[in-house]
Amino acid sequence: MGLSRRFLNLIVDNRFPGAVSLLSIDLRRHKLFNTTTPADLPLINRSVSESERPPCVANANNHQKKRKKKTVKMRMLHLPAPTIDLEASSRGYSWNIKCSPLTDRKLLCTDNYGRHVLFNSEARQVEDLPFLNEPKNSTFSIFIPGAATDTNGCDDNGGGGSSIYIMERCPSHEQEQRLLSGQFEAFVHGRHNTWYNQLLPSPPFIYDPKYKRPKISSYAVLVDDCGRSHICISVDHVGT
Repeated sequence: MGLSRRFLNLIVDNRFPGAVSLLSIDLRRHKLFNTTTPADLPLINRSVSESERPPCVANANNHQKKRKKKTVKMRMLHLPAPTIDLEASSRGYSWNIKCSPLTDRKLLCTDNYGRHVLFNSEARQVEDLPFLNEPKNSTFSIFIPGAATDTNGCDDNGGGGSSIYIMERCPSHEQEQRLLSGQFEAFVHGRHNTWYNQLLPSPPFIYDPKYKRPKISSYAVLVDDCGRSHICISVDHVGT
C-alpha cells in the first residue's frame, strides 16, 4: 500500500499561550506508516483443537511462543523545525487558534478574534482573508478548487475561482426564514487574485422547531456530469 500524500502537516502547541507551530513532515524521509502489503497467513489444518490438547502440551507450546517472540523497540523520531509559528489575537482571556486542512499543503487558520489566514506550506506563503459576516463557534471547512458560485467568482483567465465553505457544525434554530444565513458562508476567490466572503442559503432543517442544534456528522463533495460541485451533509436524526 503506497502513500496517498507525501507531506504530513502536524500542528503542535507552542510554549507561548495562544500559539501553535506547523511542522511539515516529509513521509518519504520519515517512515511513520507501514506501506508494505501484509502477506496472507498460511492455512493450517489442525486435527486437534486447542481445547482438546492436554494441558501440558498447551503450556509447552505457549512457552515456546514466548521464547520466539522478539522484543520490538520503537526508535526516536526527531521532528523537523517548524515551518511557521502562528499566534492568536489577544482578545479577552481566551487565546486559541484552529487550523483546518484544505487541499495539497494548504491550511486555513482561524483565531478567537475571527481572523482567517490561508497558509501554503509548500510556497511558505500567507494570505489574509476577510472577516466573516457573523462569528462562528465550532465549524468545519470544505475547499473546492475552481468552484464558481457566481459570475464574480472567476479568476483572471475567466475560469471559475476556488471557494472555501465555512459551516457551523451544530447550527442553531432560526425562527425567521431568510434567503441567506450567517451560519453558512464561503470565501470565494474572485478577480485580481482577491478573496471575498459570501453568505449561503441555509438548509431547511434549521427552521424546523423539533431540531435543536443538530450535529452535522459527515459531509462530502459530489461532482455531477457537468463538472459542478455539490456539498452533501448528513445531520444526526435529520438525514442527508
